[in-house]
Amino acid sequence: MTILATDINAHFLRRAALGSYGEWAFRSAPANIKECYFDRGADGRYVVRPEIKAMVTFTYLNLAEDVYPSLATDTNAMDLVFCRNVLMYFTPAQARLVIENLHHALLEGGCLAVGPGEASRDHFPQFALLNFPGVILYQKGGASDRSQPTGPPAPIREAADFPPSALAGPRLESPVTLPEQPLESPPEPAGPAPFATAASCYAAGRYAEAVNLLLPLVGGKRAEPAVFSLLARALANTGRLADALTWCDRWIASDKLDSAGHYLRAVILLEQDDRAEARDSLQRAVYLHPDFVLAHFALGNLARSKGKPREAARHFGNALEFLARHQAGDPLPEADGLTAGRLTATITALTGLGATR
Repeated sequence: MTILATDINAHFLRRAALGSYGEWAFRSAPANIKECYFDRGADGRYVVRPEIKAMVTFTYLNLAEDVYPSLATDTNAMDLVFCRNVLMYFTPAQARLVIENLHHALLEGGCLAVGPGEASRDHFPQFALLNFPGVILYQKGGASDRSQPTGPPAPIREAADFPPSALAGPRLESPVTLPEQPLESPPEPAGPAPFATAASCYAAGRYAEAVNLLLPLVGGKRAEPAVFSLLARALANTGRLADALTWCDRWIASDKLDSAGHYLRAVILLEQDDRAEARDSLQRAVYLHPDFVLAHFALGNLARSKGKPREAARHFGNALEFLARHQAGDPLPEADGLTAGRLTATITALTGLGATR
């Protein structure tokens, strides 16, 4: 299990990364939560245990302005999103945009939890409403099953008194199998219409539809690298990481000099917690494209997660150096619309977090 913790306030992010809480913070929590997941410090405060801290990545995110979901910021393919007591501060138009983005960020069957004062059914028409004792969840599902939950909630281990933490969602497609034809087979044009339609579905966040449109394009003879690329991205966004990695490898095999393929491979491997192999892929991306900002950023995050602040600072410094060559509003390659200015703000906010992991 991995947890992404975000905030717009860098100071609060640094406090959260410390994982240190006073008695008042547990006033509404079951007693066994402190016993299972916290150690008592010399100052009397409760500190999150290291094995729990290792699951969490802290990062800067502006829900109102930043682009998400995005593979670049790991804001995709979520099982459960907590966005409590945040929407109330947005205008109705901003809130609708945030809710739509969070809907795209969830897997099919995934759930959104909001604050009690924000739980108006009228604001979440694209979700199914799930009621549990003490909590209301909004579940993502297809139009045909919005009124029906796809499965029972999975309890948190060793914390039976907590509300459900996740719902098991269905996989809409069967596993991918590689075609038997060798890579050196002559290309067979698939026609622009299916690929263009798949690209439109992907851009609209309908990743499963994009997958279903793209699979026939790669089921015959050799497809173009762009087809492999989009299929790998769409599969990653539906949570099918093993299949995504398969088609990412086919993308790299068809175009070994495209640094974007190595970067996407690294992103998928990081999601699978294969950090050593991910680091190798990121280094290949930087070798092929020395000013690949997102690859430097990912290397910095990887070093920070391994408790190597000096190495992290070096990679973040490289990213900032190349970002300085862009205008703040310039969209970055492979960043799903993330701009140079927003990534600069993110790295600046993260700079003080290296020593806390």
